[in-house]
Formats: sequence, structure tokens, C-alpha cells
Amino acid sequence: MQRFQVSTSGQPAVEVSAGNWLTALGLGLDALGVVDRLDRLACEVLPNHTVIARDARSGAGFVVMPLARAEEGGSSTVDAPGGAAAVEVPADVAASADGVTDFGRTEDTETAAVRGRATSVNHPRIADAATEDDAWEAAVAVALENIAAESASGLRLQPDGALTFVAARGPRAGGLRGQRLDSGAGFAGFCVARGMGLAVERADHDPRFHAAVDRSTGYATRSVLCVPVRGDGAGVLGCLELLNASDTFSASDRARAEEIASTLSARLVGVGGLEAGLPGDGG
Repeated sequence: MQRFQVSTSGQPAVEVSAGNWLTALGLGLDALGVVDRLDRLACEVLPNHTVIARDARSGAGFVVMPLARAEEGGSSTVDAPGGAAAVEVPADVAASADGVTDFGRTEDTETAAVRGRATSVNHPRIADAATEDDAWEAAVAVALENIAAESASGLRLQPDGALTFVAARGPRAGGLRGQRLDSGAGFAGFCVARGMGLAVERADHDPRFHAAVDRSTGYATRSVLCVPVRGDGAGVLGCLELLNASDTFSASDRARAEEIASTLSARLVGVGGLEAGLPGDGG
């Protein structure tokens, strides 16, 4: 039997013997004492045979590594149980296990720096929109002008917890307006229910993926960036969602999306006094 190391952020890694990675994951989760807290796991096998698993509800991440590979060079050290020698985990794998695809949990240096510059930003077309629907439309347009994505949409939270597409741009966007998502459905539902943003590079491999929308429009979602639109004391008002990055959605993309969502929120709840704008927005 092969030896595997199973690790997660904030706990010592454990070593297990198993015939394959799936069995190793189950044994490792049991040894870590987290099985009862998990809902649904989405797993991805990387080219180097390392496995990344993430819980759909909590966002907790786990890494399963064959020990022969885990002992190869890396940049992050975790302690093995029982006094065993420490094993180095590659930095990109450690980051994946730390839940960085669900924003609001941990931030790297680039993210923190960008967020530090993202305060007090205004986008005139959003702030000066005549109606709330116009503000949503403007926010979607500004998002596409400043973030390299194929399409974008704005979803407004309804009293029954559902989300309604009130603005959309990009291929097949015409079929989205007016569509409803049940409470908690899809990446948008997850984002609004938890009040946190997320970025997903392989949408159809994630258990939160709501394929019904793609089927109804004929659109193929590959990657997703979603940020909540938060009301000032009014809770979450909805979310902005961008699909299919030209490369991958970055920390700066996240910060820009949150700037836009913040301006939209200020317009929707009647708060003013913001300053400056992004290139291409006339500010």
C-alpha cells in the first residue's frame, strides 16, 4: 500500500496508508476529525497526482499527496504527526488547500495591497444612474470594461430569497434577464447567502455549479468571479457575477469587482460622497 499525506490549513498533517487517493482522503479526513463537519467535497487531481478537495458549504480545503511527491522540494512546511519528519508542501498546493478561491478567508500580499487602494472609489455612470435598474446595468457595463471577462450579470435578491437577473452583457445575455435562481442556487446563491466573494477556475467541476442556466441559454460557463453587493445596514442586496476570464481571475480583478459593487451599493441605498474612478469610466 502507498503512503499518503493529508493536510488542511491550521492542523498538523496526517499520514495514511491506502490503495488510492480516494481511500486516503477518507482515512485522512477521519484522522483529522472533520468528517462530521463536511457537506459535499469537490475534488481535482492535478497533473503531479496531488489531489485538491474543497467542501462546498464551508470552503475548507484539503490536500492529498503521495509521500514520494510530498517529500520533493516545496516552499511550505507542515508538521507530521507522531514526531515524524516535517514534509514540504508546494506553495501553490498549500494555497489551494487554504481556500483562497473563496474570498474573505485569507488574503495574500497582492490582494491586501490592491484592497488598500480600492477604498473611496466612484464610478459616475453607476452613482448617477436615474433608476436602480439603470444602476445595475451600469455596474455590469463598468465591470466588463475593467475586468477581462467574456460576460457579466447583476442579480438582485428578492424577498423570498431568490435571485433575479436584472442586468446582463455578453454572449447569450438576452436570455438571462428576468430569470430566477432559487435561494442558495449556484455560485451567485452561495455568494449572496454567505456574503462573500468567490473565484472558480473550472466551474463545471465545482458542486456549486448550476448547470440549468447554461442549458437554458446555450452558454458554456468555464470560470466565475462573483462578489456580493452589500447594503449599508440592509444586508446583501444581490451580487455581480463575471464569467469566463480571458486568463484567470486575479486578486486585482477581485478588488475592482468589489469597487464596482461598492459604488452600486451606495447608489441603491442612497449613500454618496465617494471619489475618483477607474480608467474608461470617465472619472
